[in-house]
Amino acid sequence: MVQPEVVSVDFAGGFLRFDIRNPRTQANASIWVDLGNRRIVKSIVAGQEMDVTPGRPFAVPMAKPR
Repeated sequence: MVQPEVVSVDFAGGFLRFDIRNPRTQANASIWVDLGNRRIVKSIVAGQEMDVTPGRPFAVPMAKPR
């Protein structure tokens, strides 16, 4: 298992954002957490926004509009 490197952390308007990087592949990701509701509200991995709908066991890429 690869442990991500935390590149930066930011807090604004009740949201905590983590910018992380995979040390093996150098792929970047950003994760926004709503601290008031204690849930992930946005995730971008390698430039692709992920679907973080509650109830899913893991995030998947968002469907691209047709």
